Amino acid sequence: MKRQIGEDIPVHSVIVFSKRCTLKKVNIESCDIHVINRQMILSTVKEIAQRQSEKLTTETINRLYDSLYPYT
Repeated sequence: MKRQIGEDIPVHSVIVFSKRCTLKKVNIESCDIHVINRQMILSTVKEIAQRQSEKLTTETINRLYDSLYPYT
């Protein structure tokens, strides 16, 4: 993904499990990786956004969307 969007854009891995799953003792040593249950998606995304020192412009978001859309 970094190669597709560029090194200057921060990337976070968010691994989401369903509500039925129970996460047991998940040890993550990186602030770029999040292992969560589905109900935590909104709060996790808000937390990531607040920690970003540089905000993405609308133009950059549109460029990222156009670049990644073919992979969906």
